[in-house]
Amino acid sequence: MKVDAKILVVDDEPEICLVLCKILAKEGYQAEQACNGLIALQKWRNKASSPEAYDLLIVDLKMPKMDGITLLGEIRKTDALLPLIVLTGHADLDDAYKLLTDHQIADFHNKPLKNRHSLLFSVRNALEKAHLQKDLTKLNDQYLQLNTLLGQRVIKRTEQLHVQMCRAQKANEAKSAFLGRMSHELRTPLNAILGLTQIQAFQLDSKNYDQVKESLPLVLEAGRHLLRLVDDTLDIESLEKGKITIAVNHCDLDSIFAECFAVVQAQVEEANLTLDCSNSSLAVLADASRLKQIVVNLLSNAIKFNRAGGKVTVVVNASSYIAGNAMVNICVKDTGVGIIEADLPLIFEPFTRLKYADDAAIDGVGNGLAICKLLAVQMHGDIKVKSEIGLGSEFILQLPLSKS
Repeated sequence: MKVDAKILVVDDEPEICLVLCKILAKEGYQAEQACNGLIALQKWRNKASSPEAYDLLIVDLKMPKMDGITLLGEIRKTDALLPLIVLTGHADLDDAYKLLTDHQIADFHNKPLKNRHSLLFSVRNALEKAHLQKDLTKLNDQYLQLNTLLGQRVIKRTEQLHVQMCRAQKANEAKSAFLGRMSHELRTPLNAILGLTQIQAFQLDSKNYDQVKESLPLVLEAGRHLLRLVDDTLDIESLEKGKITIAVNHCDLDSIFAECFAVVQAQVEEANLTLDCSNSSLAVLADASRLKQIVVNLLSNAIKFNRAGGKVTVVVNASSYIAGNAMVNICVKDTGVGIIEADLPLIFEPFTRLKYADDAAIDGVGNGLAICKLLAVQMHGDIKVKSEIGLGSEFILQLPLSKS
């Protein structure tokens, strides 16, 4: 309770106002007076939102211009907590009782006032209740704020858990798909090796050495396929864990391309394709052997997934930036069947083969692009893809520009 509480005494009899103000001032209260409800209402409105706002009003019910009941009604429109004490004559007791019963006022006293201690008790009691009510309102507001904050945190945490659960589910699905693909890919060459070995054993028993010689290359190819599969798996694991050492140096692209084109030239001729590449004076910062591995893989894919009589084009430019660093774009474009939009996010996933590759019986286990992507990132670059069905695909290898 505020000892220096500000109290407004409202009565049309100046003598009563003066007496009440003296009584209140003697107890340490700051008392002011108003001679009717209209003046009191104006005073209350002027101070309502300021530090000088009144803490309590003592109001006479019967006054000219604006009576106490009307004044009380105006105040309650915007302030339901301001404590009010009513002064009333015997003729107005019913109105006072009703106001008290409806919790519109804290207390009432008859005029003329005979016991100042009774009034002071009502004042102290009303101020204490108002103080407690304000504390309760403040605590309730804090509770609502905390409850809202807690609700928001619960929603956010629930969303995070949902995202984590979805990721875990996708990881589990990917693991299952990986194991299924690995099982299939391992069994195919192993079954070939076992089957051919059994045939060779039978042919040796029959002394059919020529037939044994004919099947040996098939066994060798199956073994090499199995070795490539194991190597790819180990490469992917090492790249994802950052265990592969990358030696970044100045790499002249014309020299790199010359070596890569020599590797795929036989494939180009066999597929009846045209390989076109303009000379480039640009160089990149990369590991030369890993760069050749990526370029050969992109060229091989452009050849395998092209159409008969189609074209593979390599274009180089330096018009992009990553994190403020100048990058060189090595674009490998084919005129093949293209990739549907829904499959584009999948092509860089390990052991992922698109349906078209399976339907067309194109060799490979679906690791090449995954390894290329990881290698490009290790060399501070990236690989992107654009494709249109029926028109072909374009893979863009981005690597840092070498200025030396």
